[in-house]
Amino acid sequence: MSDEMVEIFHEELRELLESLERGLIDLQVSPDDEGLVNQVFRDLHTIKGSGAMFGFVDLAAFIHDFETAFDKVRSGQVKVTNELIKLGLAARDEIPGLVEGTDDPDGVREEILAALTAMTADAGDAGDAPPAPAAEEPLDLDFGEPLPEPEPETAGATLRFTLTDDALGLGAIPSVVLGELRDLGGTDLKADISRVPGLSDLDIDVCYVGWSMYFPDGISREDIDEVFMFAEADWSLEEDAPAEGGFDLDLGELAAENGEEQGVGFFAPEEPAEEPVAEAPKAAPAPAPAPAAPKPPAKAPAAKPDASAEPAASVRVPAARLDTLMDSVGELVTVEARLTELARQSRDAAIIATAEEVARLAARLRDATMTMRMVPMRTLVARCRRLIMGLSDDLNKPVEFEVHGEETELDKTVIEKLADPLVHILRNAIDHGMETQEQRETTGKPMIGKVELSAVHAGGEVLIRVKDDGRGMNPDVIRHKAIERGLINSDMVLTDSQIFMLIFEPGFSTAETVTELSGRGVGMDVVRRTIEGLRGNIEVASKLGEGTTVTLRLPLTLAIIDGLLIEVDDERYTLPMSAVKEIFELPPEKTLASRTGDYLDIRGHFVPFIRLRTIFECTGDAPTEQNVVVVEAGESRIGIVVDHIIGTNQTVIKQVSKLQHSARSISGATILGDGTVSLIIDVPQLLAQAGPLVDSSKEAAA
Repeated sequence: MSDEMVEIFHEELRELLESLERGLIDLQVSPDDEGLVNQVFRDLHTIKGSGAMFGFVDLAAFIHDFETAFDKVRSGQVKVTNELIKLGLAARDEIPGLVEGTDDPDGVREEILAALTAMTADAGDAGDAPPAPAAEEPLDLDFGEPLPEPEPETAGATLRFTLTDDALGLGAIPSVVLGELRDLGGTDLKADISRVPGLSDLDIDVCYVGWSMYFPDGISREDIDEVFMFAEADWSLEEDAPAEGGFDLDLGELAAENGEEQGVGFFAPEEPAEEPVAEAPKAAPAPAPAPAAPKPPAKAPAAKPDASAEPAASVRVPAARLDTLMDSVGELVTVEARLTELARQSRDAAIIATAEEVARLAARLRDATMTMRMVPMRTLVARCRRLIMGLSDDLNKPVEFEVHGEETELDKTVIEKLADPLVHILRNAIDHGMETQEQRETTGKPMIGKVELSAVHAGGEVLIRVKDDGRGMNPDVIRHKAIERGLINSDMVLTDSQIFMLIFEPGFSTAETVTELSGRGVGMDVVRRTIEGLRGNIEVASKLGEGTTVTLRLPLTLAIIDGLLIEVDDERYTLPMSAVKEIFELPPEKTLASRTGDYLDIRGHFVPFIRLRTIFECTGDAPTEQNVVVVEAGESRIGIVVDHIIGTNQTVIKQVSKLQHSARSISGATILGDGTVSLIIDVPQLLAQAGPLVDSSKEAAA
């Protein structure tokens, strides 16, 4: 098969594995949810069918046993338990290795399948025990009593099918199809070779053989459709005559007419069966409502048009193409800014109108492209649930994990880079933050701890919070450790929020011993570096004995933002509009710097402000009239004094070189309409530089 088809298989496999893992984990929370059980079974069936079609025989065999175990769950013979979920997740983890051809020298896969089989076999036998007497009941019937009317669902049926001419070329394997039909109860397999041509006319890519198979207990059209999901075929289903309508059959009367006990002969020759069929009209008045019973199965084919219409609702597009499209849109935005500048300079009404129309179209294209790149948070939730489940078992700390806002969307690049920080934060919440059951009982807390993960939009940002009800953080212990490691001086005065941020310093850890999970002081440092790389910031709130909340503030996208263009000392800079709250003129009495700090009284609240001329060490003279831009990051608010406000624009973010990485107050750059470069100010980092003023303003406001 072509490399493109194999790549498509791997992409679909990744999605199916994510869906399978999510379904198994959700089943642990809702074990009686039939929809989840069916989803897990469908995922397994699809993986098996796709794997067989692409020649992964070992994968198909492994999934077949896995699927058989969950088929008993689907049929209600086996109950969902935590042990079954763990085995299912362990089996799921082996699937990538089977695809890559990794050996299993320790026999882990065989052990998993053996455990699954043993668990479902024991439960299945127990579940099948009650119906056993019903199987012997017909032997005790009095031949004078009429046999209950046969159910249409248990009537036999014959399936005849032929694979389409191009099925083999598309990867269909007849032996796999026949095996699945046999698993559904098919017997009496017969091959139809009437279409096989002479040797000179044979086409190796065409399947000329047809088959017929008898199903004593019948088979539904839905099951047939599932079998032929990956192998196109023309098929027909012929049900036995009793399935078309019911009638009363008096075995005692039949035995008397024939002079022998043929009443128990359900597999007798066809001749005796003709007599009751002929008498069917006599019994028609009694079972008059019976013909209505077979109607529901007949509705199954009507659902086919809806199912076939679903794939047209979405198109699979490689992520690389979306990245290329986003880059092209970014270049278009830059050219549009250049056109707008030229139109302004020309003062030609026609050119200005054209530039405005191009600007509108570029904005619409930008929004549409950014929407295509958005991915819901739920893609990370399954991984988080799996992590919580494993940590809870390993540390013997029962934890209830709640998720809110999993449909909140973020740029796919943000989602991809957010996985590791969330893993470290959740791991710390359970390993460091959560008490043991004995400790929680002593303090009067519920025996089962709680960890909440939430995501919500807030303007142009997304707030992601991880909250636990554990022991909380002790600022005195953190401060002592920081002084001990030389991170701060003993005479430094820090607020609790500043002390809590010390846990993100490289090498910082309060753990007494190093374990497999923590103690090396590298996890939270990775969190901070990753979040700052995403142009986000972190806030930590904690109360001793009650728990800790870690909040991540992240931008919706990393590609194009709305920016406010400002000027300082004849240089232009860009502020993200999502951080801008209000703009006003700097009062004349505040023009000169104050030794005790610069503050503004904004509607009764004291807000500190900083001068970009001072931070950027500008040497020119400041204009007599300046403006203040009030920005906000997290719970901190500060004013930024600038020379001039130029206006808003669409800002295409370009990464700065490694030479500029030391300038922490700059997060990137953008190209303006006149071809010049404008540096993008990193508001959280700017507020960090003005930390003492911000903290003082909070105390003054309080």
